[in-house]
Amino acid sequence: PFSLRKLKKALSSWQENLNGRAWNCLYIENHDHPRVISRYGSEKYWKESGKALATCAYMLQGTPFVYQGQELGMLNNKLEHLEDFKDVVTFNNAKLFKQFGFSDQFYLKVANKTSRENSRTPVQWSAKKNAGFTKGTPWFSINQNYKTVNRDTEKKDPDSILNYYKKLFKVRKENPVLVYGDYKEYDRKSKKLYVYERRLGDVKALVITSFSDKKETFHAPKGFDLKKGELVLQNYKDAKAKSDKCTLRPYETRVYLWK
Repeated sequence: PFSLRKLKKALSSWQENLNGRAWNCLYIENHDHPRVISRYGSEKYWKESGKALATCAYMLQGTPFVYQGQELGMLNNKLEHLEDFKDVVTFNNAKLFKQFGFSDQFYLKVANKTSRENSRTPVQWSAKKNAGFTKGTPWFSINQNYKTVNRDTEKKDPDSILNYYKKLFKVRKENPVLVYGDYKEYDRKSKKLYVYERRLGDVKALVITSFSDKKETFHAPKGFDLKKGELVLQNYKDAKAKSDKCTLRPYETRVYLWK
């Protein structure tokens, strides 16, 4: 099961132990990992959690890497039969589960959730046949949500995950504190919120991300007046706040800046 505490512990460990000694590679999705929204976020809150995951990952110190289709919010594929998979690791795991008394149907649910093959479906370029990937027969099945989740559709939508990624990297490039600043985590024990600061000289930023599908109250750390901070990035259109707290909606994320 997904644990936000474990994810935060891993990310903070890299940030803290490499700071001043080496440079991080920032990634949350690759060819050996299921689609991150399906694994760490929420398919119900697809757009919100896709943007939230990008924010908490790419406001960290390091060089961002974006895996193909991640910037579109591509999701795990839902296959109906084990034989529809292609990867030898999936089949070896199926045998292992069987040895421990689990049925193929049980393992099918596990594979659909956690298999690395979920990140190996053809990239969804358009709503055309085979998601615009090929006019021939694709090597692996295409996710059936390609008619709504694809590059062409998202380019036209100002509120899309794709356009949010563009805005995120623009904000990052324009603010050196989000590239080079030191890192400090808050609310380490929280199972719902991931909160950290970036600080470079007199400039500081606060990155707030909710991993909850319900409303959560966020209390600002000492020294951070939300009313005085500039809200440079958010995934909801309006983002009200008091000086010391705010109410976060499902998978809401915000980045405040103090110069």
